[in-house]
Amino acid sequence: MDEVDRLLKVPRQQVAQWSSQILTLENAVKGYYRSLLNAPDIQRIEQGLNALLKVKRHELRKPLDLAELESAGSLRAAVAKLEERRTAWVQEANGILQPTGITFSRWQRVVEALSQGKDPELDREEEDRLVQERLLRRTLSLGG
Repeated sequence: MDEVDRLLKVPRQQVAQWSSQILTLENAVKGYYRSLLNAPDIQRIEQGLNALLKVKRHELRKPLDLAELESAGSLRAAVAKLEERRTAWVQEANGILQPTGITFSRWQRVVEALSQGKDPELDREEEDRLVQERLLRRTLSLGG
């Protein structure tokens, strides 16, 4: 029995080392996926599109999640899936905004400012078009 243990010692050590290296790679890949999901532009696109959909009373889009990226099968495929989603969501948002003449990029800045309780710094024409399309509502208050 001692002879068998002695013969298996080196292979067991090698397997343990490989397991450790595989775990390190898995953690690096998951970290990369998370960095893709947490990219500021992706967050703004999701927030901006869902704000549009909400005011239009359409179903909100589910944010891309870790499981979806992992199911892509490779890092390259995950990046492609993210780019495909980014492109499709921006096109959808631009389609919704088309009657207003406001770009999705501008809309994202408006949504970000409003969500932070800040003035979105709209000019009167932009404001009128967004109110007319029922994407924004005017609120008046007493000055002072």
